[in-house]
Amino acid sequence: MQDKITPEIHMIKKPTSKAVAIANFVVNDWLVVKGARIIEGSNGPFLAMPSRKDAEGTYRDTVICLSKEARASLQTTMVDAYLEMKTDETTAPASSRPKPKEAVPTEYEEYANTPPGSW
Repeated sequence: MQDKITPEIHMIKKPTSKAVAIANFVVNDWLVVKGARIIEGSNGPFLAMPSRKDAEGTYRDTVICLSKEARASLQTTMVDAYLEMKTDETTAPASSRPKPKEAVPTEYEEYANTPPGSW
């Protein structure tokens, strides 16, 4: 069975680092992941999973794909969505640009805007 991944990309208007977009996504209409980032690396853009700094000051991913195939599928879907949005922003006038797709189904809306750790 192919996983359904629904992307939501928010471009960072004036990036101060290599992070160029915030990426949220829904997997199979039952898992919402918020706070991933699209990083503009030397070999092109890639998806960085949400992370948190531990007691030693090292950043650790808080969302981990358990298979290479799942990671590759997620990477492709999210980077493609970023590139599509980036192309739309540079070629279309502001008034005709599509709004970002809402990734969170309305029945989960109350959880979508809740800060991590508060549930």
